[in-house]
Amino acid sequence: MKILAVEDGSFRSQTERFKRGWAYLVGVVVDGFRVDDVLLSYIVVDGLDATERLLEMSEGRAEHLDAIMLASVSCGGFNLIDVVKAHNQLNLPVIIANPKKADMRSVENAVRKHFPDWEKRLTIIQKAGRPHTMKVNTGGVVHFYTQGIRVKEAQKLISDLTIFGNRPEPLRIARLIAHGLGRVNRGQVSVGSKLR
Repeated sequence: MKILAVEDGSFRSQTERFKRGWAYLVGVVVDGFRVDDVLLSYIVVDGLDATERLLEMSEGRAEHLDAIMLASVSCGGFNLIDVVKAHNQLNLPVIIANPKKADMRSVENAVRKHFPDWEKRLTIIQKAGRPHTMKVNTGGVVHFYTQGIRVKEAQKLISDLTIFGNRPEPLRIARLIAHGLGRVNRGQVSVGSKLR
């Protein structure tokens, strides 16, 4: 299967253009276990542009993809990906898979406390649905959410793609690249107008 896996990188310092700072959004197109393409974009920390950046990454590629994989609906702080919108516009299943289970009470409290548009943000979070939990072949546990795919199909996909640790390989690769970019370029990056 050909999957677009998306992960965020570490937060960047504030600039005049991005008053709240910015973070990388990395997309990796993986065909089986082979990396086909690496896509780079950015999102405003705590903004609400992550869904649009994901849709831009998928432009011209959606018909060649089988699924989208995310580590979380939350990127760059509380910049949220609307999984229902992504599924509907791309006509692709969306799977969120992470070894860590979100503490939804803490998330809700933080959103209510820090954002005047907290109702909108909570609605996006709630669209992800309820988590499912599974054990993977490596002995770890993965918590996952599905949109546009049956739970058993998502379980099989996650199981087939998890060969190291407890992250599906596409997400593990995307995470390595996103975190690597943050380490290499910490404090040395300027954002060009064509960076997508």
